[in-house]
Amino acid sequence: MQSMRILNRLPALAPILVGLVILAFVWTASASGQTDSESIDRHLFKAMDPSLLRDVRYNFNERYTYSLTPDSNRFGSPEQFDELYPDSYWENVLSTLTNDDGSIAWTVSRHMMGMVALYDATKDPRFLRWLARYAEKAMAARDDHCGKIDEEGRSEPAWSTPRYGSGERRIYLVHSGLIIQPILEWAVRAEQTPKWSAKDEEKRQRLIDQCRETLLFHDYQLDAAPRRDETVYESGREEPDRLKD
Repeated sequence: MQSMRILNRLPALAPILVGLVILAFVWTASASGQTDSESIDRHLFKAMDPSLLRDVRYNFNERYTYSLTPDSNRFGSPEQFDELYPDSYWENVLSTLTNDDGSIAWTVSRHMMGMVALYDATKDPRFLRWLARYAEKAMAARDDHCGKIDEEGRSEPAWSTPRYGSGERRIYLVHSGLIIQPILEWAVRAEQTPKWSAKDEEKRQRLIDQCRETLLFHDYQLDAAPRRDETVYESGREEPDRLKD
C-alpha cells in the first residue's frame, strides 16, 4: 500500500526530481572546473527538433484559432466587410482627419491602402471615391494648407506633429511617404474609371502636383548616388540648417 501511494505521487514529484537532477549536474560540472554558463551552454540548451516546432505551431493554432489570421467567416465577402465598416464609419474617420497625433500616417493611410486592395479585388468605383475623399482631406490637413507652423517657424507642404520626443512640432519623412502613398495609388487607377470627366482629371492632376510638392520639400534628405543609378531618402530631419537660406 505504501508503494502504491508513492507511485501515485510521482507525477507531482517529477518537476522537483528534474530540478534536483539539473542542480546536481551543474554542481558536478563546477566541481570539475567548468563554469555554470559553460555547462548550460553545452548540455542544457539544444536546437529544437523542427518536427517539435511544427507540433507547437499546430497546437497553438488549434487552441487559438483566431489569434494569427483573420476569421474568414467574418471577412469572406464585400457584404460582410460593409456590415462591419459601413459608410458612416469612413465618414467619421475622414471628418476628424489630423496628423497631430500621427494618425493620418500610421492609421488612416493604411486603411486607405486597404481601400486600394478592395478596389483591385472588386473594381467597385465607390472604393475609389473614398480614396478621392481621403486625398482631398489629407491634403487639406497639410501644414501649408491649414496654417500649422513647425518648430522652425515654417508652414511647409508636409504634415508636422508634436507627438514625438520633446513635443516640438516636427515633420517626418516617413509620415509624408505613408500619407501620399494611397493618394498616388488612387491617381494611377482613377483615370481608368468610366465616365471620367475633365473636372475629375483636373482634381487628379492637382492632387498629383501636391504630392510632388511634398516630395520636393524632402529633397534635402536625398542621397543622390549611394550606388550608380540609385536615389534614396535619408529618414529623419537631423540637419534642419539645410533648409535655411
